[in-house]
Amino acid sequence: GEWTDQNEWVPTEWYGANYSYSPVGTAFWGPFPSSFVADPADQAEEVDMNWLYPADNLGENFVVVFVPYGNDGDQGAFEDSQTGITRMQRLWKFYGPDGGDLKWYLRHGVGFDVSCVVEFYENTPPVLAPGGPYGSVLSSDPVTVECAAVDIDANNEAEAGVVSAKLMYKIDDGAFTAIDMTLADGTITDGTWEGVFPAGFVNEGETVTFYFEMTDGGGLTATTDEASFGYFAKEADILFYYNDSEQSVEPGYYMAQSEYDYDVWNGVVDGPTTSQLVDMYDYIVRADGYGPQNGDADVFSAWMASGTEASPKNVFWSSQEFLGAMNGWVDEEYAADHWYNMYLGIGGVVNDLQAAATGAYDQKWPVNAVLDDIITGNLAKVCADSGWQLHHDMPYEFGNYDWCDGITPGVDAVVCFTDSASGQSMGVHKETATTKAVYIGLDQVALNANSPYGTPGYWWPEYGYPFGGGSLIVPTLEWFAVGSSVSENPANMATKYDLSQNYPNPFNPETRISYSISKADHVKLTVYNVLGQKVADLVDEHKVANTYRVNFDASNLTSGVYFYRLDVGDYSKTMKMMLMR
Repeated sequence: GEWTDQNEWVPTEWYGANYSYSPVGTAFWGPFPSSFVADPADQAEEVDMNWLYPADNLGENFVVVFVPYGNDGDQGAFEDSQTGITRMQRLWKFYGPDGGDLKWYLRHGVGFDVSCVVEFYENTPPVLAPGGPYGSVLSSDPVTVECAAVDIDANNEAEAGVVSAKLMYKIDDGAFTAIDMTLADGTITDGTWEGVFPAGFVNEGETVTFYFEMTDGGGLTATTDEASFGYFAKEADILFYYNDSEQSVEPGYYMAQSEYDYDVWNGVVDGPTTSQLVDMYDYIVRADGYGPQNGDADVFSAWMASGTEASPKNVFWSSQEFLGAMNGWVDEEYAADHWYNMYLGIGGVVNDLQAAATGAYDQKWPVNAVLDDIITGNLAKVCADSGWQLHHDMPYEFGNYDWCDGITPGVDAVVCFTDSASGQSMGVHKETATTKAVYIGLDQVALNANSPYGTPGYWWPEYGYPFGGGSLIVPTLEWFAVGSSVSENPANMATKYDLSQNYPNPFNPETRISYSISKADHVKLTVYNVLGQKVADLVDEHKVANTYRVNFDASNLTSGVYFYRLDVGDYSKTMKMMLMR
């Protein structure tokens, strides 16, 4: 958009199809200058904020817009070497004084804050901010939940504040029940309220759905969106423990090629594991992703130690940061009787292998699988036959840094991954009479390879894209002999329909879109512009139940907001993304 000669902002693009626009111009802003220019003599320029006159917008929605001065692609007299970018990508940054002049520089990708002060002159309903997240429970003991509330009445202070606070909950598809909440902290105009689910309120396998409802002294009521948690019930022989502090990727990617049923515990939402939880299982797949949310070292060491010849404990564990998080990120050797060594086969750790070797941690890192190994042999064979180099590529797959570790093999451990350059081992597996374990100091979902021969150009082994043969989970579970939980229907790979936010966002010009479907059906994934015109068909075919990822190349599109929509069966969901060139 742009300012007109009458100091009115005229939009050329909108962030959604439901917005309308009525120019308010000087009636709202007053005679606000449409632009200012940094002085060539390196003097700092200022905008007098007194130009922003108080105004009443009569209860209508309004938009505050700030746009750097200049034409698209202009370099002007400023130190910015990047060409071909728009005003929306350019922001002002102030330097000095540090022995030099005071200067405004036009910089690419510099953020800034804008505050908007709104004055209320009537009663408003309470503004609610629920706590959480609230994860699975392992008992029906009382559970306390919180919700903060702020309430004002600009017309009558005597009616300000919450006078009724309710926790509304139901079990599965039952009717909602109300529980009175109490003020735990602050005042009725600005405080935190607590509600307590009573003992015995939920049974194993049931789901609790709840929301908060609060009414102020003026009779206005506000409610929150519904939230839910469940009483965890074991339904499969395998526990998948997704313990990524950043929730970097879709959890289903880890088990994408597995046809085994599995239960899921999320370390962020559900919290740390407990002996009560892990003792239900003989098979655990643990993924710490970018970094572990919870250490759980005592729980896992006790669980491994509880294995017997009749009921051995089996774990697949991928983590680039667990060992560092436990010992303060120093290189360390572990004695033969340390549980890392005894059960996981870890004799020592070389922390942050990439950063230590190169001083960089934002690039893909070449690694090698081991030919004829029981876990990684098939992955190594595909690489050897194709001539492709395997990489640990956290920046691309996770959008995060690479802190992968070197692993010194412990007593009787077998090396299954190595650093391509130095030969340093990066993964091991070990079998004892009472345990089997695979531990890799990287993340298997971050493994990929790029063909030196062009098309298909990219291979994502754990997901099996564009061809299979690279999974680490499948041969591991086969080695564990998890025979009793093989599912005849692989729908467990995706337990619900879902469309995720694209990554990266904003993007230029490529981004990735993930979606899940819980049963086989015809799938459409389509991209639209802000006018509702279709600009790309990404998927239009029958798909089996699974989690999928699609690359979207917008090289032929202009900067702006776009929408992508998933349609499958009766399910439909639309998300927004921003292309910035």
